[in-house]
Amino acid sequence: MLLNQQLIDSFVNSFPGFLTIRNSHHKIIYVNNRLSDWLNEFINESIIGLTSKEITSMIDNSHIAEVFNENYDLSISDINSGRKNNMIIKFHSGGIDNFFNVSKFTSIINGETYIFTIAIDITEPYNETMFFKNKSL
Repeated sequence: MLLNQQLIDSFVNSFPGFLTIRNSHHKIIYVNNRLSDWLNEFINESIIGLTSKEITSMIDNSHIAEVFNENYDLSISDINSGRKNNMIIKFHSGGIDNFFNVSKFTSIINGETYIFTIAIDITEPYNETMFFKNKSL
């Protein structure tokens, strides 16, 4: 079944996490509104057309910069291996540790390789899991 554009738009616009698409040169060509709104707290300009390293140089918050550095390195391995990657990253903000489940995969469209990234906030279930794991020790 082919998805119509309305379904695709609905998915992208209502996705509960962050979505990005990068080209084979690691330049961001798309961010969803949720990520854009969150980034506006730290960066006062668009990141479209920029690499993670370029974005990192614009960010004063070292924790945010670290997240972009981690994602840049993973993008390099994705583009070279073509495999899906999944990891949990920690983001420290306002005295609180937040955890995100980040998945990356590549796809070739019209001969061009694109890197897709999705990230979902898993702070609450992650903390619960760690609490029970530590309690059982």
